[in-house]
Amino acid sequence: VEEILNRKPNAQIVINSILPMSQEKSGILEITGRKGKGRKKKGSATTVFWPSVKAVNKQLQKFADKHKSVKFFDATDIFTEQVGNRLVIDHKLMEDGVHPTAAGYKAWDKAIIKRIDTIESKDDDKRA
Repeated sequence: VEEILNRKPNAQIVINSILPMSQEKSGILEITGRKGKGRKKKGSATTVFWPSVKAVNKQLQKFADKHKSVKFFDATDIFTEQVGNRLVIDHKLMEDGVHPTAAGYKAWDKAIIKRIDTIESKDDDKRA
């Protein structure tokens, strides 16, 4: 990113989050307890993946926040849904819990375009 900014100082860069992933058939990423404390499902592959994905995405967000021309796009809400106290993968959009389906790519594309349009319209407002 910094190399791009060095070469193209007026560039607007959008960093996409790492997508949620679950190897659980149920697609569970996280279970929230009654008191709101996050509980990860024990013995699950997501115990390894999901906390790491969230941590990296948090760092990407911090990096973007430090650079005026860098924006962060979090795709988590596109591919997940809250079911009771569980955050799960939406299997219509990510059938195997890892790779987007055609519908997932379409939803992701639509959300990215909306985000870029928002960034561009804010830039247009600043220039006017």
